[in-house]
Amino acid sequence: MKILVIRSASMERFDALAQKLAFQSGFDGTMDVLTHPHSIPSLKLNYPSVNPVAYPRDGEFCKSAVARMVKEGKLKKEYDEVIVLVGNLSGGGHFNVLRAATALSGEIRIFNINGELLDIPLKTIARESALRICLFPAVIFGTISILALGVTVLLACMLNNGILGRDG
Repeated sequence: MKILVIRSASMERFDALAQKLAFQSGFDGTMDVLTHPHSIPSLKLNYPSVNPVAYPRDGEFCKSAVARMVKEGKLKKEYDEVIVLVGNLSGGGHFNVLRAATALSGEIRIFNINGELLDIPLKTIARESALRICLFPAVIFGTISILALGVTVLLACMLNNGILGRDG
């Protein structure tokens, strides 16, 4: 069974996942772990059967960088499952990791803060992606509206308090 873990959460989350996988049937103890380069020495030291794969960029995981790694042969395209470590699912960063995982496999699971492995259907990720795209213009409009209102109120307060427009 070929497993890829995308380590997008702390090493403590990875430790918890490794303990959980040791109890699952069919797990042979070897897996690829996509991680930022600073974590590779720790993974090699504590998990000799793990094959760490260095993510080539600083910052968050993105689908295009993962797809480029597959094209360059640094990652396999055919994993039986991809497991994404998460602390929560409310942030955009975790959504980016889930989108990146879609470049590697149709079987995506998350390992959540409660220590559960949950399947995430591709249609759920696609629906969330479409929702984020549709809401983006509303977010931009709302931000500009709030800023314009804030500047208007600030100017009105300054005029009312004699800061602007009156001579002493």
